[in-house]
Amino acid sequence: MSKIANTLLGLAAGTAVGVGLGILFAPDKGKTHVKIKDSITDKVDELKEQVESLTKNLRGKSIRTQRIFRRKGRQSFSRIEG
Repeated sequence: MSKIANTLLGLAAGTAVGVGLGILFAPDKGKTHVKIKDSITDKVDELKEQVESLTKNLRGKSIRTQRIFRRKGRQSFSRIEG
């Protein structure tokens, strides 16, 4: 499994455990659903931030890798011509 998949799986598992513990230890029975909603909203926001960060990081690495391959390709082509 890739690092991204492992990260997302871990995050999902952590969210599920957090929600479960929130339900078990919620002192206010009538407000439990609000706490769960807020907890899930917070976790979703954290997940979005992590996905955005990973996407930005991967995009940057992809661009750098493309530049390296282009440069190496030009160097190889000029050696063949020269």
